[in-house]
Amino acid sequence: MFSQLLKLIWNRKYSNLLIFIEICIVSVVLISIFSILISLYQRYHTPLGFNSHDGWSINISLPGQWRGEQDREVLRQLVKRLEQEQEITTVNPISHSVFTTSNWTTQKHINEKKVVFRANSIIPEGPANLGVELVKGRWFGLQDQGQHYIALTVNQHFVDKFLQGIDPIDFEFPSVGEPNSTIFRIVGVYREFRQHGEFQKIGPHAFFPYFWHGRNYSGSIKRIELTFDRPMSISYQEELLRVLHGVSPSWHYRLQTWENKRKSLIARRIKPLIVQGIVVVFSLVMVALGLYGVLTQNIKRRRNEIGLMRALGASKKAIQWQLFSEISLVGSIGVICGTLFVFQLYWLRLVPMVDGPIFFKSFLISYTLIFILISLCSWVPIRRATVISPSAALHYE
Repeated sequence: MFSQLLKLIWNRKYSNLLIFIEICIVSVVLISIFSILISLYQRYHTPLGFNSHDGWSINISLPGQWRGEQDREVLRQLVKRLEQEQEITTVNPISHSVFTTSNWTTQKHINEKKVVFRANSIIPEGPANLGVELVKGRWFGLQDQGQHYIALTVNQHFVDKFLQGIDPIDFEFPSVGEPNSTIFRIVGVYREFRQHGEFQKIGPHAFFPYFWHGRNYSGSIKRIELTFDRPMSISYQEELLRVLHGVSPSWHYRLQTWENKRKSLIARRIKPLIVQGIVVVFSLVMVALGLYGVLTQNIKRRRNEIGLMRALGASKKAIQWQLFSEISLVGSIGVICGTLFVFQLYWLRLVPMVDGPIFFKSFLISYTLIFILISLCSWVPIRRATVISPSAALHYE
């Protein structure tokens, strides 16, 4: 039966070519878009790795360049003053704030292989204050200050990707190209810290310590994260600004709630998703219109053949099933070819790679939608063709 269908399709290859091309193109579009949508859906429902509620960010702008120890001391005084506020639970200077697109990407060499990961510099008590879960080892602290190494903590994904089969605790690696052959030592592993929000791709991340005295891997910090034990009103910003200007009047401060930053970041990512959704709907509508027209024309050309099959005793259901099987097989071949094309793009890394399960799910969703589309578009032409009596069909020109 299958070989017979393939032979029938091949004998009508020119009339089936347009259907094949349409299905192939739309399958490429659907698989690509659904891969992105499923990936973003999974990211959105993955925990961020820190307490993301009831927090504020302070961005500091200096009138001039960062003046090293002098400005670091001003920042320390600023933190001490904020810690005296009863409403504030924790004060955490950090190099790159949460719920922004600003990031720090660095590359090192581990076991003679180049590794790339995102990083952040924060005071020793900062990760714990933000609710980051430590799963192994310890957080860096004052015992790491002034040592021959620079301590850091990494997330679990860092260990899984770069240190498979190696105990990460106290693992040291050099920094190629750094002055004086800087040595880095991993002292702890935390579960996750996705500072860029729900749609951030899960990847390797590391915390570097920021000390108030001595050498730091990060030169300057101009951002502070505040946490509260309850939601704070916007009116508290004015009081907080007076406190900040009281310590350093020449600095400029911008206060933002995590909730507002989070909504802004999500809205920025939702807009492209809406466009992609419109593309999916538009593609399906265009394919449906094209399929209906092509199928109607192809089946109309075969009315003599259908009449002969009816005259030889074939039932309406048998003819309908054969026509539907042919069209479904052409569509399946188009989906498979489109899938292979998309997979080739992933394989050659011409587009960002997605996980195997995500690719498989996007294939199943795309195939299901296309199969439903083929069923709806072919039902009316097939039914009309088999309603005509055999004698009328045989006399049709």
